[in-house]
Amino acid sequence: MKRLLVSNVTQSFSFTVEQDFPVQSLKPALVKVYDYYETDEFAIAEYSAPCSKGSV
Repeated sequence: MKRLLVSNVTQSFSFTVEQDFPVQSLKPALVKVYDYYETDEFAIAEYSAPCSKGSV
């Protein structure tokens, strides 16, 4: 029997992204975070590069 534990607790994660090559006109991208063992448990959020509003 599979036991599921669901809660309304919000969790925040941070990560660092390093840009190797300059890119113009960066667009927001989707980030999907999922449980390694239970891949049907996931969250999707939109990510925008902090400097994407300026020109390169």
